[in-house]
Amino acid sequence: MAERTSMTTDAAGRRVMAKVGANAEEAARLAREAELLDVARHPGVVELVGVDGSGVGSMLLTAHVEGPTLAAVGPLPLEEAAGLLAALASTLADLHELGIVHGAVCPEHVIVGPGGRPVLCGLAYGGRVGDPVGPPPPVGRDFADPARAGADALHPAFDVFAVGALARFLAPDPPPGHALARVAEDATAGELHGRPPALTIAEALQEEVPAARLPRGLATTPPPLRAPAPRPEAPDPLAALRRTSGSPRRWPRPRASAALAATAAVVVVGGAVFFASSPGSPAPAPVIELSTGPPHEVQPGPTTTRAGLASTSTSTSLPTTTTVAATRRQCPVATAVLQADVDGDGCPDALRYADGLLEAGQVRWALGQAGDQVAAGDWGCQGTRTLALFRPSTGEVFRFEGWATPGQDVKATAVVRVPGGVAIRAADVDRDGCHEAVVERATGAAEVIRLPRAPQ
Repeated sequence: MAERTSMTTDAAGRRVMAKVGANAEEAARLAREAELLDVARHPGVVELVGVDGSGVGSMLLTAHVEGPTLAAVGPLPLEEAAGLLAALASTLADLHELGIVHGAVCPEHVIVGPGGRPVLCGLAYGGRVGDPVGPPPPVGRDFADPARAGADALHPAFDVFAVGALARFLAPDPPPGHALARVAEDATAGELHGRPPALTIAEALQEEVPAARLPRGLATTPPPLRAPAPRPEAPDPLAALRRTSGSPRRWPRPRASAALAATAAVVVVGGAVFFASSPGSPAPAPVIELSTGPPHEVQPGPTTTRAGLASTSTSTSLPTTTTVAATRRQCPVATAVLQADVDGDGCPDALRYADGLLEAGQVRWALGQAGDQVAAGDWGCQGTRTLALFRPSTGEVFRFEGWATPGQDVKATAVVRVPGGVAIRAADVDRDGCHEAVVERATGAAEVIRLPRAPQ
């Protein structure tokens, strides 16, 4: 099964591709792909933005490349086919020099970016030269290298075979003796050592096709992000708020809380909405806004986070406006997918979350349990980022209105349930400058949830 991929925006509003590992096998492939992308930083390879989470539900984010894939382009004029293949073979030669085999070159994994430059994606089935050969990649029959089935280790010649197959795909009927016809024949030779290196192919195409050029006018504007059609209204729109009880403990798991239960009224943008009350109930509407209506009493549960400091205690009081503004200009660049200003110094801090433990430098919090996923976003355009937690086992989404400090816990509110979800992330989907919570599903459309401004 291929990993779920969708186009979205990251926490900074940049358009990215999000790939979710919905099971252990997919998550392992994403981890390997992230490792390869980190090494293979190249203009001809998609840019690694980051990895959010670990294990099942983890997400790989890569920068979006504007343009169609070769699968959508189809055959090209001979000069453009030669120019594109020369550029692609040159990129593969650079990867091979780094000791990396792509392993799944095919039309779906070659994007024709701005200026006609080919950009490779889909490295999940690749690896280091000499690594054991893994499962065959999900490519078309014409791109499945027969030599791979009998090989013990990854070999650069696997990618060379794909270049030859692409030559036939882009130029299915070249004149006899044309360079593209020879590339197609030589690159797909049965013996691995009988195939020319990728660099040789690139040089040959440039020399033998003097008019070779990159494709022109193929870049397309990506379609806008759309949520699926809304679903019918359910009798009880508050059924997702869980009433629970229990004795508090130091590192408890999220449950509904009366402390932040002012999320009673439900307003739907573009259609009606309901919240699922059981695993068999229909999913919520795709775009949900929770307004701050009259609070409804719910049983307080042990849903708290508590700050635990690995060293000295850290004050959460904010500096003056002047200090914050001055500090922001001096902030180091934070590249983590999960980040928030947790110490009030005006600079984003890189966060790490796994199995109920959240860390930011020397500060630690405990929230949730093994398998939970968190996202940090400016949910109500308030200028600060807070946490949302998603529990895949139940589909529940919880929101924390602030950051716990030593001696002061913060309770979470259950706001909605998304059956079938596997991961959560923050993204500025509607480009209004603040974040929505996006819950990815293993199959089907993602759920986009707009959370309200926190009560003052």
